[in-house]
Amino acid sequence: MATKHFRKRISKEDFDTAIEFMYAKNPTISKLMKRLDLEAQVLPGETITGKELEKLSVSKNKNKLNNKVMAVKEKENNNNVYLKPYQGAFRKYVKVATSKSVVRLNSKKEPVNEELFSEASGKIKKIYSYDKDLGTGKDIKFLVIYLKEDNEKDFTVIETAFSQSFAQSFLMRLENIDLSKPVILRPYTIKNEEKTKEKGKDIFNDLLIPYQLDAEGKAVKVEAFWSKTNQGELPQMQEIKGKKGGTSIWNSVERDEFLEGFVVTISDKIKLLSESKESITSNVATADIEKDVDDLPF
Repeated sequence: MATKHFRKRISKEDFDTAIEFMYAKNPTISKLMKRLDLEAQVLPGETITGKELEKLSVSKNKNKLNNKVMAVKEKENNNNVYLKPYQGAFRKYVKVATSKSVVRLNSKKEPVNEELFSEASGKIKKIYSYDKDLGTGKDIKFLVIYLKEDNEKDFTVIETAFSQSFAQSFLMRLENIDLSKPVILRPYTIKNEEKTKEKGKDIFNDLLIPYQLDAEGKAVKVEAFWSKTNQGELPQMQEIKGKKGGTSIWNSVERDEFLEGFVVTISDKIKLLSESKESITSNVATADIEKDVDDLPF
C-alpha cells in the first residue's frame, strides 16, 4: 500500500491525515512519526511506503526519528533473541507460556510470560542508544547491545534503560572490554545493606557485569574503567536538594550525554574492527587463490 504525496509543504493536520493512511502499512513507525510532530517536504509524483519512511526529509529531529525507525525495523522479520535484565536475570518475553517460562505481573498489574536466563554471550557486534515513548508522552533513552557467537547466524539483543544502573554499570566497564573477543554478560540484583538500613526499606543495586575468558579459559570480571576512586573525565551527577529538607534528586543529564557520545565512539571502533577483519579475510582468500594458481600443472 502507498499513498500519494501532497504537492506542497503540508500542515500538521494534513500530515496527521497522511499518517492515518500509512498506519495500515506500518503502524509502529507511523506512530513514531506522528508523536514527533514533524513536517515533511513533499514532492510531486512521489509515493510513500513503510520501508521508505525513514528517507523522508524532515525539518527537525531527523536523527531522533532515524534512531527510532532503526530500532523498530531491526525487530521485524528476524530470529534474534531479545532480552531485558530485570531482578537479577535476563528475561525473554513469550506470548504463550512454555515449560521454561514464569509469570510476572508488569507495572500495569498484567500477567506476562517470560523465560529467564542467567547470562548471554558473544562478541559485541553493535551498540547504540535510542529514545522510546512508553506511553507517558516523554521519551526514555534505551541502550541496545547486539551479541553474536561466531558460529551463529542470529543475534542476542539486550535492551535496558540508559540511565538505570544495569546500563550504567555496564558502561563503566565498556572501555576495558576487548571488543575482538567474546564477552559474557551477567545481570545481578544485590541488596544494598547500607542504604536499606538508611532508608528503612529494601534497596537493591542492579548490575550488568561483563566477563571475558583468560588464557586458561576462566571467566574473569572486567574491571570498571570509571569508578568512585577513578572518575577521570566522566561528569558526575549533580545533587539537587529538596526544599525545606525534602528528598534530594540527582541530575544525570550531563553524564548521560557524555556516555551517549562514548557509546558512539565504541560503535565506531566496532565498525573499524569489523572492516579490518573483512579486509584480512579478503587478503587471505586472494593469497589462497594465487597459491592455487601457482600450483597448477601447466
